[in-house]
Amino acid sequence: MKHNVLWNIMMGTAVASRRFLLLSLALSALPILAQTDGGTNATAITNSGPRIELAEDVFDFGRIEAGRVVRHDFAFTNVGNQTLEIRDIDASCGCTTIGEWDRKVEPGKSGIVPLMLNTTDLIGPTLKNIKMTCNDSSQPRLVLYMKVDVCKLIDARPKTASFAFGPDFQANQTRTIWITNNMEQPVTLKKPAFTNDSFKAELKTITEGRIFQLLVTAVPPLPEGSSIFPITIQTSSPKMPEVAVNVYASVQPSVSLRPSRIFLDPGPLKEPANFTIAVRNESTNALQLSDPVVSGKGAGVKLAETEPGRAFALTLTLPAGFRIQQNETVEVRVKSNRPSSPWITVPVLQYEGGDDPDVSGPGSSPVAPTNAGQGGAHKPSGAKAPAAETVPGAVK
Repeated sequence: MKHNVLWNIMMGTAVASRRFLLLSLALSALPILAQTDGGTNATAITNSGPRIELAEDVFDFGRIEAGRVVRHDFAFTNVGNQTLEIRDIDASCGCTTIGEWDRKVEPGKSGIVPLMLNTTDLIGPTLKNIKMTCNDSSQPRLVLYMKVDVCKLIDARPKTASFAFGPDFQANQTRTIWITNNMEQPVTLKKPAFTNDSFKAELKTITEGRIFQLLVTAVPPLPEGSSIFPITIQTSSPKMPEVAVNVYASVQPSVSLRPSRIFLDPGPLKEPANFTIAVRNESTNALQLSDPVVSGKGAGVKLAETEPGRAFALTLTLPAGFRIQQNETVEVRVKSNRPSSPWITVPVLQYEGGDDPDVSGPGSSPVAPTNAGQGGAHKPSGAKAPAAETVPGAVK
């Protein structure tokens, strides 16, 4: 009897242990099953709809000669489960040409976006971007990039020799332009050619046939205002027979005017009009003005010193009915103590009928301050002045 009870107890424990083991194994398998099922669902969700995958979004052409037209095809694949549509492609500049791209790509298929880059007007390291739009909701807008380092057959850097001087002091200044032959064949360069007597240009050979220096020197005194002119150098290469660079010089005038010109509305003035011309001394030396005059029937002008030696105001008064006659010159003039500019002149111009002036008329805001030393052009009545033009007043 005791043996039977003991046997039953042992058998029950064994059964219970087997059940517990089976339950444990089942529970431990659930995460694996869940992960497997969840991964399948995640993949399905990720690839649901059209999905674009680019083979690359940046392509580097490397270093190439200016003037070449190069091409690259950007490849892409539709990894989704619906038709992919490339709706639009837009280039950042006119140097990039977009070819006929694959507009609709079925699931699992690939397409291309052919692009051509014209390097004629490019120089140095350049990055161009091309924008794509598609029906992939996860990335509807993409950007492709093309990199290139463009070198001219004979390259000049910088392209411009720039000079800037203040109103009181000018000294000899020299700028260096490096000229590099990027061709395999050596070249020779001839003497620089230019027409401005305020500058000197000297050509030096650094490496025979390969590297040169162009030394551009400003020789004061330079006239007030700004100027730009080219320097050309003939070469021995038929592929690039000439190298050209620019020289830009700016000399701040000692006197500035605001406005530098006065523009009247078309036709006779309907009522009297007043204009104020601000004269500002930009130099460290004191400025003296006197004897203001104005041409034009019935016109008057007054001079006031608003800041001793520094700032002045010329007030021009025009009567009702005033009109500039054909071939008549109207200008405001005031005498100065500057030997280089004994008279400061502000032209008065009138628009012809039908024009739409943007700058100084009665009650309008004056144009931006401009330099007084570059010469304001005199235009007869009826001459059309460019809208919103800022032109220096004349110093005589």
